Amino acid sequence: MGAKLNDVFDKETIARQEAVAEIEYKDIDREIRVEDLKLKQVETELKREQLESNKQDREARKDYAIKLFVFLVIFIFFVVVIVFLCGVENVRFSLNDPVLIALLTTSSANIVGVFIFVVKYLFPAK
Repeated sequence: MGAKLNDVFDKETIARQEAVAEIEYKDIDREIRVEDLKLKQVETELKREQLESNKQDREARKDYAIKLFVFLVIFIFFVVVIVFLCGVENVRFSLNDPVLIALLTTSSANIVGVFIFVVKYLFPAK
């Protein structure tokens, strides 16, 4: 009778240990799933921040491009006014030919250079 009682007790102990092991396995599995979920949430947040950063970059680029365009228009306007004043005989404003040529050459180079810079900045190579 003592052996049967020990057998029953051992079987019951083994069953409890298996149940505990099963519960521990489920807990570990649940913890892994929770950690995976946290990782995916962090990755999603990182992607959102990158998208927001890209959006701000585009808006800033557009803003600077508009400001630069306005500056160049004003610059060209002043160059045209200077050239016009040099061509009108009734106005007491004149520049030597080499100075006028230098003004037009540097103005043209500045305009082309700035627009190349803006285009490369607005549309970077990927």
